[in-house]
Amino acid sequence: MKYNHQYSIMALLLALLFSLPLAGADYDQFVYNGIQYIVLSESEHTVETRGPRSLSGHVDIPSTVVYNGETYTVTGIGLFSFSSSGITSMTLPPTIDHIGSTAFGNSKLEEINLPSSLKHIYMFAFSGCKNLKSIVLPEGLLTLGDMAFMYDSSIEEINLPSTLTSLGGDCFTGTSIRSLTIPGSVKVLGNDKTIESNSLELVIVEEGVTSIGRHVFNFCQNADIYLPSTLSYLGEDAISGHNVYFKSPVPPKGSDSWVGWNFIHQEYIPKGTKAHYRYHYFCNPDVLEDESLGSYCDVNININGNGEVTSDDLSQWEVFHYAPAGTNVVLSITPQAKHLISGFTVDGIDKSNRITGGVTLYDDAQYLDFSDEVIEQGKYSIPNLQTAMDVNVAFKKQPFTKLTLRQSECGTIGVRLHRDRPMVLKVNPSDNSGISALSLDGNDCLDEVQPDGRFSKVIDDPVSIEIKYNPTE
Repeated sequence: MKYNHQYSIMALLLALLFSLPLAGADYDQFVYNGIQYIVLSESEHTVETRGPRSLSGHVDIPSTVVYNGETYTVTGIGLFSFSSSGITSMTLPPTIDHIGSTAFGNSKLEEINLPSSLKHIYMFAFSGCKNLKSIVLPEGLLTLGDMAFMYDSSIEEINLPSTLTSLGGDCFTGTSIRSLTIPGSVKVLGNDKTIESNSLELVIVEEGVTSIGRHVFNFCQNADIYLPSTLSYLGEDAISGHNVYFKSPVPPKGSDSWVGWNFIHQEYIPKGTKAHYRYHYFCNPDVLEDESLGSYCDVNININGNGEVTSDDLSQWEVFHYAPAGTNVVLSITPQAKHLISGFTVDGIDKSNRITGGVTLYDDAQYLDFSDEVIEQGKYSIPNLQTAMDVNVAFKKQPFTKLTLRQSECGTIGVRLHRDRPMVLKVNPSDNSGISALSLDGNDCLDEVQPDGRFSKVIDDPVSIEIKYNPTE
């Protein structure tokens, strides 16, 4: 017996243990028109069925019943209500919101309508109903419990509604369904929530599902399985299949042994993504690219120096930047403060003249603004991206900085200075005058003036120098 079936039996035992009424508990139970009911809420006046299992043929469940002169709404088919019964068909009212564990298990049920009010189908609800050939799950259904349709061997088709958020394990084990679409509303297929059916030929996992846990598709070895681009995690032994199709441009993370016990015949990935998948640990070296799954292009960005290159159009996974083929990509090239672009190539070709937005390459002859705090941003456009690209950007420290001279009589003078080089001033008082003050950004430096009047300093950041002269009489 497989592990997941051991889990199934344990789950059934737990359900039986914790779901039966406790001895001595005071439950309001009654019979109305031959059907047993139990009160769920006195304040809300709601009840659910509790049998009897001796019923057979067709049964109509009313939307309301009367008990002790009060009207109650029937909101559920309770635990074990009609299990192993001879009921062949049932009509449910539009007030039903749940069907309890093993409610119809191993019964003779052939046909049942499920109303749009239904929110929850619990574990084993229809398990072992070998005569049930079809069932329509309504939009609005939220949960489908473990083993809900287990061993319903006559069911060949089932559609999961777009509202479903929780899908139990072994729901379809032993059925005859040939295809299954799992809606994106089921974000996570949890560990051991196994989809097992030898009859399955096609499984489509829709966009929105992000995680597939341990063993989920381990027993679908005859099926082609399509996985969405939103998938980011695969658990241990998660998938066995004839062919498996990945729509994501990057492989999902997770177990390093995600391929199930029954293995996979062939893997397919989007065009242009083989480098991504081969970079990952689990990729089959014979993986094939399939353009029908999408087409992607890498933009390999190499940066030398202090600055950054960003793009709202590119996604990033580990060492790769990528975008769907045909995307219009705009790169934003931003030097750090006091830096400039010193090189820009695309696939080895100089494209500096294509940079727009105010940033130009460093040129010794060009005029440079003194506004060191302004970080200019340039842009480079790649229209209709169709191939992988190598982008190389180099940044260089801006070679000039700003010096402001303030003299007591003549105002200020702006001068450009090379960064990291000594600035040399010669301070020459006029006849009958002397230097009374010399400061850099308010810091007194008078004692650093040499006897011949020279003043030397390495300048990196913008600086303000103030010089004062006084008569020496």
